[in-house]
Amino acid sequence: MIAASPELVTDAHVVGFYTDDHELVDRVTECLFDGVSTGHRALVVVTAAHRCQLEERLADQGASRADADGMVRFVDAAATLAQFMVDGVPDSGRFASVIGTLIDTGGGGPVRVYGEMVQLLWEAGNVNAALQLEGLWNDLAADHDFSLYCAYRSDTVSIAGGDREAVCRLHSALVGTAPNLPDRAAQADRLATAELAPTSGAPSRARRVTAEALLDWEWTGDHQAAVLIVSELSANAVVHARSQLRVCVTQTNDLVRISVTDLHPGAPTPRHPAAPEPTRRGLSIIATLADNWGYDTGPHGKEVWAEIYSKRPQPLTTTDPPGNAPRSQDLVGPARRSSLL
Repeated sequence: MIAASPELVTDAHVVGFYTDDHELVDRVTECLFDGVSTGHRALVVVTAAHRCQLEERLADQGASRADADGMVRFVDAAATLAQFMVDGVPDSGRFASVIGTLIDTGGGGPVRVYGEMVQLLWEAGNVNAALQLEGLWNDLAADHDFSLYCAYRSDTVSIAGGDREAVCRLHSALVGTAPNLPDRAAQADRLATAELAPTSGAPSRARRVTAEALLDWEWTGDHQAAVLIVSELSANAVVHARSQLRVCVTQTNDLVRISVTDLHPGAPTPRHPAAPEPTRRGLSIIATLADNWGYDTGPHGKEVWAEIYSKRPQPLTTTDPPGNAPRSQDLVGPARRSSLL
């Protein structure tokens, strides 16, 4: 079964992209069952087809109708949507009344909500209304105690037009399995990898995996630079992507390649903050330490990578801009962009 990390399913407003109904039902069942088993109520705003599948899977997990009586409430997504749509856009007052009443019905305490109304709007071509609806959910969270999981079919939310980026900005986290292992990893002489949840402990775990691998491989390059690079890459993924991530360290001859893959489609953007600001320097640090770095994007997220040779090539130097982290002249931006397979 595909398991959503506890850090994500209890977050305020998460989004998941799925390729087929089997994947969707796995994820949603895990989220709902986890809530019901810990005493939380659940509100499921769903299509008729998915309702049948979810009810069957919840029963398979041990949450029978008798056990879940009063704990899980199913409502039809299309019928609920129609109650607050006015002239093709969601009315904020009606939305707050309709959805607020559904959340509050059945008693107090936190509620797990799974909703498909945004997907219905997206499939109908009403993208602006879908994004407005996501914003209304965020507003509602100020007055009601719930966590929300929204789901979109991957083939209906495009990458090229920035649709998925817009959706991600309206959510607090992405839920799903860890990204796949990069294809090029299979061609390396040595490989170390780890799947991590987007928690504050992820960078520490990434550093440990990298340090242990390089020691085991007896690599003669700059271990300290490699550990610092993976720390910055993983920290960036935790802060900006907030999705499951995969750390991958490979060695081929004298080259070590360090990458972190996450589920967020947005490309990394180098920033050069003012000198007193201690944060937002991650990519500048990576550009300084690595011999080469870049990012690959694809329909299921991105991979940000850096390479270090044990025999370091002579760097190209330049005068450091005032207030910016030092960087080699040839490493101002990503070295390469391509598609993830």
